[in-house]
Amino acid sequence: MSNQQPRRRLFVDPEVQGALVTRCLIYWCLAIFVVFVALLSPDYIFAVLGLANPNSPSIWLRYAPGLVIAGALTVLMVRDLLRCTNRFTGPMVRARRFLRSLANGESVEPISFRRGDYWRGYADELNAVLRRIESLEEKVSLKTEAADASRQRDDISVKGTDTDLVHSR
Repeated sequence: MSNQQPRRRLFVDPEVQGALVTRCLIYWCLAIFVVFVALLSPDYIFAVLGLANPNSPSIWLRYAPGLVIAGALTVLMVRDLLRCTNRFTGPMVRARRFLRSLANGESVEPISFRRGDYWRGYADELNAVLRRIESLEEKVSLKTEAADASRQRDDISVKGTDTDLVHSR
């Protein structure tokens, strides 16, 4: 089974990706706030002291384009962050499904991750575990078959001995 189909969902692990996006938004908002305060402070101080030029545009009008651009960049950054985190959360989601199916005794195909995903070597290790389990199951199956065949031979030989005892009386 090949897992090379395109990603259908960008947000696959709310716990991990949500935490990363939240942190990114907090850091971005703090950075914008600090920059805004740094830019606004001189204008505010000059306005309070009455040193501002009455013909200059309002502070909000002057900084509104920057805030709009910052907002648009925030949306682009969050989308890019989700795409980036999908490269490591997506493989873990697939690995979790793989292990769950394996634990439930379901038939499992070897797992593979998409090109560009992180932890591609992890898929190799999971597939090695799968091969080991299949090998052990095959050995157990062969031993069970051998034990069943041995019991059948013993049953036949016991029946033959019983018949010989009946005829000798």
